[in-house]
Amino acid sequence: MANETTPYISRNPGDVISAEDWNDVQVKVKEDIQDRIESAKEQVKKTGVDRADNADEFDNKTPKDWTDDLDERYAPKVHDHEGPEVYRRYFLELETRVVVTLYNGTEQTRLQPAVIIHNMGRNPVVQVYELLDLPIASDESLSRTYKLCFCGPAHAQDPEAIDFKTKSWDERHWGDPIDVVIENLIRYHDEDKQKELKALFQDSFTLNAWLTNLEKLLFEPGPAQYHFDMGDVYRTPWVKTRGGEKVEVLRDKGEWPPRFVYRPRLINFALLRVVSQGETNDENDKVIWIDICHLNLNEVEIAPGFHKDVHLEELHLMVLLRA
Repeated sequence: MANETTPYISRNPGDVISAEDWNDVQVKVKEDIQDRIESAKEQVKKTGVDRADNADEFDNKTPKDWTDDLDERYAPKVHDHEGPEVYRRYFLELETRVVVTLYNGTEQTRLQPAVIIHNMGRNPVVQVYELLDLPIASDESLSRTYKLCFCGPAHAQDPEAIDFKTKSWDERHWGDPIDVVIENLIRYHDEDKQKELKALFQDSFTLNAWLTNLEKLLFEPGPAQYHFDMGDVYRTPWVKTRGGEKVEVLRDKGEWPPRFVYRPRLINFALLRVVSQGETNDENDKVIWIDICHLNLNEVEIAPGFHKDVHLEELHLMVLLRA
C-alpha cells in the first residue's frame, strides 16, 4: 500500500550492510514500483475509466460533426473543399447552327453557343483556345484533318507522330502521357467518385479499353451541345496495333505511356479568319469575337460572334477555367 513503511530488508543498529543486501534492496524497489503500477491500472479499470466511451468526441460531437455544423452555420451554400486553385478543362466542338433575328428584323445564321456547367460556385477566370490541325506525318493519305491524337510514347518509333514536337534549344514533345491526363481528370472528384473512375483504368484492361474510357471522360462532360466528335480524334497505326494488348504487358515491354496530343492556340477572345474581297482577289483578316458570359456562379457561356463576311462551319475549342 502507499502508506506502508515496512523496510525491504530489516536491520538493527550496528549491523553490517553487505553488498548483497544493497543489491536485494534495489531489486525489491523495482519490483515494488512495478506492482504498484499494475495495481493502479487494475483500479482504473474497475472504476470504468480505462478509456471513456466518448473519448473521440467533444460536447458529444465528433470532429466531422463539428466540421459539418460549422460549414452549415458559416460557409456559403456553394462552399466546397477543393481549395482556391480549382481547375477545369473542356473540349468543345461547336457545329450546330441557329438563326438569330436582329433588332432590325434581319436574320443571321450563327454557331450555337455552348454552356459549360462547371459547378464551381464562383466566377472562374476563363481562357479560350482554338485547336489547330495536327501535322500528321501521313496526312496526304488521310481524307480529313484531325485536332486531337493518341500516339506512342515520345521514345517510340511512331512515324505518324514524328512531327509532334517543337525544336527550340532542344526538342519538346507535344501532348501529355495519358497517365497524367487521367490523373488530372480524377483528382477533382470526391473520394467515392475517384474510386469509380479509377476502376475504369486497370492494368489488366487493354489499351483500347483505356482509350475508349478516356475519350468519354474528355469529350462527354455535359450537355450534348458540346460533345466533341470522337471522329476528330486520330489514333496512329502504332496505337492501333497495340490496342488489343493489356496495359500491364505494354508497361513490361517499355511501350508506355501513349501520349494525348493537341495543339491549342490562345485566341484572346477573338478569331482571325481570312476572307476574299471579291474580284480583286485581295484577302483581309476579319475578327470574330468569342463572347464569354458568366450566366451564374455555376455556368459560363462560350458564344462565337458574327461577321457578315465570315461563316464558321464549325469551331473546335479548348476552354480552361481557373478559380
